[in-house]
Amino acid sequence: MKLTFSKEEMENYRDTHADSLATVGYTQKVKLLRTQLPTYFLLIIDNQQITMIEQDWKLKEKGISVIHLSDINTLTVDRIFFQHRVKIKTTDKVYNLDVPPLNFGFKEYQNNLINRLKEISNNL
Repeated sequence: MKLTFSKEEMENYRDTHADSLATVGYTQKVKLLRTQLPTYFLLIIDNQQITMIEQDWKLKEKGISVIHLSDINTLTVDRIFFQHRVKIKTTDKVYNLDVPPLNFGFKEYQNNLINRLKEISNNL
């Protein structure tokens, strides 16, 4: 069983859904219980929108959601212990996501994702 995305997979998704300058990283849905299976999301952020590619616990694609930056009411990025928690509130839905600690996966991708989300948050 795979535990994380590979660099090539993230770059392939980015090139498929946006341009090569877009920011890509992975997050997981906030779990209320530790026994719940994780739901992973690849976030691809460009100048127009945030594309969320939902993956199941086997990292197989389940669905795609697109959030236009103009539809975002609030976006907060908070640090909780060793990870970041992202809350995206649009007019009709709220997304609560956890960004895994930076020492897992690809540090530069996760760092770029967090910085881009903070930049969007500051510009709202």
